[in-house]
Amino acid sequence: MDVGAAHPILDNVTYALYKAGWRGINVEPMKREADLLREVRPRDTTCEVAAGESSGRVTLYEAPIENRGATTGDKELVDLYRSTGQSFASFEVEVMRLDKILEDNQIQTVHVLGKSIGHGF
Repeated sequence: MDVGAAHPILDNVTYALYKAGWRGINVEPMKREADLLREVRPRDTTCEVAAGESSGRVTLYEAPIENRGATTGDKELVDLYRSTGQSFASFEVEVMRLDKILEDNQIQTVHVLGKSIGHGF
């Protein structure tokens, strides 16, 4: 399971495992990244949601492509980035608990849990 999987190859913590035959679950709330994951890593299951401690919805702010990985739910951080001239677009996405994602995908054992290094929400 790769939480905040982002790009399927660049700075991706599970790409080497995928190349070695692993398949797993990518949790990625950004549409552009989720679509790339589905295209480049078809053996994986990609869930286009955010992970959190409770279910619901959250507003995230998508970073510009040149600042890949800075997408966040932290409005103060977005304001700081915007003050440097960066453009962030807000979007809403479903939030799911990790146990629910595992249950929905009938996963009983997790061998690897990776999380991208980011600012989260």
